[in-house]
Amino acid sequence: MKILILPSLCTPESGSAVLTARNLADLFRIEGIPCAVCSDPASSFHGVSFYSAPRPVYSLYGGTGRSYEEYMKACGALNHTYLSSDYQAVSEAVRKFEPDLLIEISRPAAHAVAAESDIPLFSVVSVSEYRNQIFDASLLNGLNEFLSEHHLEQVLRLNALSRMSSLRLAFGPDLFQPFSASESIVRFGMPCIEPLPCRIENRLSIVFAESEQAPFQIRRIIRDAFLGAPYEVSVFLRDSQMKRKQNIRPVNRFRLSSVNGSRVCIHDGTDALTQYAIALGIPQIIIHDSSYMRQWNAAALRHSGAGLAIPETELTMEHLYETYRQVCADDLFTENARRLKKEADALGDLSGLMNCLPR
Repeated sequence: MKILILPSLCTPESGSAVLTARNLADLFRIEGIPCAVCSDPASSFHGVSFYSAPRPVYSLYGGTGRSYEEYMKACGALNHTYLSSDYQAVSEAVRKFEPDLLIEISRPAAHAVAAESDIPLFSVVSVSEYRNQIFDASLLNGLNEFLSEHHLEQVLRLNALSRMSSLRLAFGPDLFQPFSASESIVRFGMPCIEPLPCRIENRLSIVFAESEQAPFQIRRIIRDAFLGAPYEVSVFLRDSQMKRKQNIRPVNRFRLSSVNGSRVCIHDGTDALTQYAIALGIPQIIIHDSSYMRQWNAAALRHSGAGLAIPETELTMEHLYETYRQVCADDLFTENARRLKKEADALGDLSGLMNCLPR
């Protein structure tokens, strides 16, 4: 058995897909299964075979978008030229690595390669991809042209592609974000191997893995809110190098395990971060924009009672600190976070995927 992992390249440095792909690669290494990754070199995979792929170029189309389709279009991931280039990169990786299974995360070209190579394909999906949002059908013109060229049926929504897969898998407890009963999706509680028990410390983790906000503004807000506090604040900001200052410690290469041991996690609401904090049983504060994944996770967090959310447009030093103080002061947030963790524990961790692999 050899496995090729194909994460989305919309945010290759630290995005949700790349963080999940790293956990998949860790699992297969532990299990002694040869695996490879086809990604942008900026995603920094180590210890696996690596094949380079082109990064999509952001378009000027209306921001990140409230639907999965609008987001992918804005990222340039539905552009016909890009899809054709990515198809060539994935095909080359398949030719050289000769995998027995492909696992894709929001990587449309993978479906064409899997169909033509007759290789089983697993898709990692998110509840937010299945929201019934209205969007301009022309957004899918480039994708449907690409699919027609490869003798695949055209689609009306992107999630129709994942329904072509041999298996769809998702993470996080159903209590947090339920799928429709009509969807046949295998669910795991955690997007990782179960974290080792770690003593919760009076430490704060702040992670902006996909946010487009200017790093210097975020740095200023964080320092004004937490510099000099009697606890450590670990900070990861995408596309930003920070220097340690008193109690504020920068994390310059982020992994999900960096959050372990924190009392609270403040982050930008991507799936991998949201699900990992649930797996740890710690309260969260999500700083979100209007994009499909981050907004949906923020709404689910509020509903669960395991944390609070702040729109990026309302982010100030005062608002951030007061929200953090509120979460720390009310034990109900921690109780609800632990309730979600129990639900995640019952569904098992990423190692359950081993039972789904083709024999």
